[in-house]
Amino acid sequence: MLNDFGKIAIAEIIFYIPVLLISLGVTFKHGFSRKVGWVLLVIFATIRILGAVLLIITQTQSNPSSGIITTAGIVQSIGLSPLIVATLGFVSYLAIHAFPSLTRPLHLIHILVTIGLILSVTGGIDASPDHSPSDQKDGRNHSKIGSILFLAAYFALAGLQVLLHGVRERFNDNQIKFLNVLSLALPFLFVRVLYTVLAAFTAKSSGPSKFSSISGDWKIYLFMGLLMEYIVVLIYIIGGLKLAPGAEQEGPGKYELGTTRTGSEENQAEGGGWRIPAGLPGGRLASRLETVKDLLHH
Repeated sequence: MLNDFGKIAIAEIIFYIPVLLISLGVTFKHGFSRKVGWVLLVIFATIRILGAVLLIITQTQSNPSSGIITTAGIVQSIGLSPLIVATLGFVSYLAIHAFPSLTRPLHLIHILVTIGLILSVTGGIDASPDHSPSDQKDGRNHSKIGSILFLAAYFALAGLQVLLHGVRERFNDNQIKFLNVLSLALPFLFVRVLYTVLAAFTAKSSGPSKFSSISGDWKIYLFMGLLMEYIVVLIYIIGGLKLAPGAEQEGPGKYELGTTRTGSEENQAEGGGWRIPAGLPGGRLASRLETVKDLLHH
């Protein structure tokens, strides 16, 4: 029989299946390679559906294996990462457009999120019941560090958005609208990241934390976790549906949303051929997913 978390998992599936389909539509509208943030929304919705299904399985089986329980916890913990990386991808396009020299700092933020993701996965694995108390303690510490890295990445993204609002004249109307969409989601994303931090730092060996997304206080999870995610995702999707795909204008900020020119790319601009720099966060999506897959297999 499903408890409150199991019933919430059913609601997650009902919500995220349409989100997955709409996100696919938005991604096709804006392009897979040119708007990688949209692709990450698809990945995020997929992870959320998978996590909900696994949670329901653990509750409907009379004696679920520790492997399924651990996997469900890991999927729940890594679900936040694609949402942060999607935000990072969106902000990167605007930030590099306005400040080409920000490429390296943006790479640093990406590294923070990637390390946070890896630590969340290893923390979830080590904290499983079939591991030794020492491993469980290490797992909790890994989760704490990972959550702090997520929080640091959030504050970096928030600071970048404040900076971008100060140079709005460098963007065209389409880009300004997109910046406003990102800023609207910012406070809700903060609450969601804060929930992850609280869940990591209140976890203990004697029992589950009330901030646990599997066995804690379901009301806290519903408000600080799911509701905040829903709002952020809906803001991004509605913004993606309303934004013109690749609108270009003359004058300040005439470049297409999601494009930038830095250094050697000036020559490409003369010929009208625009390409996203290979170093942007979304360009490393495949390698990051391979890292996570390898960790889960071990």
